[in-house]
Amino acid sequence: MPTPRSLSHPVRNEDYTFHPSQLSEKERAAYVIEALLSYNEGIISNNPDGAERKFDKLTQSPFVFLRGTADLMYRDFYGTDADKSIVLCIGDVHLDNYGVMETDEGSLIWGLNDFDESNFAPFTWDVKRGAISCYLSALEAGMKKKDAKEITENFVEAYLKTIRKSNEKENFELTFDKKNSPGVIKKVLAKSADIKAKKFIQQKFLDANSPIPRFKNTDEVERIGENNPKLFADVQASLNNYLKSLPTPPDSLVVLDLATKTGSGTGSIGLWRYYALVEILRGGKSEMLVLELKQERASVLSPYIGGGLLNFATEGSRVAYAENVHLPNANPWYGYTNIRELSYLVRKRSPHKMRVDLATLKKEDDFSSYAKACGKALAVAHLQVDTALIEVYSDIARSILHSINPESFSEDISNFAYKMAEQLRQDWKSFKKAHKQGKFNFTASQ
Repeated sequence: MPTPRSLSHPVRNEDYTFHPSQLSEKERAAYVIEALLSYNEGIISNNPDGAERKFDKLTQSPFVFLRGTADLMYRDFYGTDADKSIVLCIGDVHLDNYGVMETDEGSLIWGLNDFDESNFAPFTWDVKRGAISCYLSALEAGMKKKDAKEITENFVEAYLKTIRKSNEKENFELTFDKKNSPGVIKKVLAKSADIKAKKFIQQKFLDANSPIPRFKNTDEVERIGENNPKLFADVQASLNNYLKSLPTPPDSLVVLDLATKTGSGTGSIGLWRYYALVEILRGGKSEMLVLELKQERASVLSPYIGGGLLNFATEGSRVAYAENVHLPNANPWYGYTNIRELSYLVRKRSPHKMRVDLATLKKEDDFSSYAKACGKALAVAHLQVDTALIEVYSDIARSILHSINPESFSEDISNFAYKMAEQLRQDWKSFKKAHKQGKFNFTASQ
């Protein structure tokens, strides 16, 4: 369990207006390259091939660039919003970090699904990043600037409306399912519900030609198996420890096969990720699962907020804690472990994992409907609090509303988002130019 500590974060009080650094265009371009290389230094050193894949992907579009460069954004956020209410932030809010998840009862819900960067920070930082992602992703989907701005405003307004509602109602919906979600999300929930778990594992992961259960090699999955017995043994030992982090662990867990996984995510490309095919035993019944072990590093927010409210033993425990706070009764397989002194989040690879494809939202009404749901889901996440901290967070909604001007909040955040998005688009162009010049070729000299 995390232990409490006093909260301090060195943010200075400024208004919502974005103040770019006093750098010329040429100086800003150099600054962007330095910032990206600095933040990704560990990945570049330990996994240069993975680092190259990450930077290659960032050339795709400004929205993809936003997804993979949260540190660059928080450098610009640093020093703002000291007077805003502090919550357990997601840290990496964008429209592709929402999706379908499975609850501990087996039902399906929709909401935020990535907690790698979670930390205590001003709530506005999540709202701002989410708003910027709305604007950029809408433009990428082919929306006009006027419509992209309206979509962004709908996201922010839905967030604020939800906070206000929760402050007025005792019984408040905290989950999104097929009954209370907009049409674009209901379709994804329905499609996800049709997937059968056993068939999913057999078709997606297993080698049909093997007499025993083992992974098949694909473009993104490379089987380790018996080729590295030391790593295999280390993973088995780590998963035995992982069971201790679960609220209701099974009786036993045996690793049947092991593989490396590449190609997932954007910001996390280059960090180590494994798939473990395991057999679990509970109450005399066995079940085969695929567990994903995802390397975790310090939250991207950490350098910009000072000391957080809680101490965590490992980064994996921080992420698992945030998931369990933000999504009560969600995936019961969220836990954590260490492998060779590196921290990992462990979770079940759900057959129902699915998200809305933003490229399919061709109508402005559909995109707006989705953005509103994302704003509402973010507000619901911010309203969650660990019961151990209830004395600190006696009324989150009231605290948020008291720290802002509700009448101008949506307009202020939206205007900030437009200006920040334009800065990010310029940063992306500078990055693409440097990428073309070969400044992110890390394996050429090997």
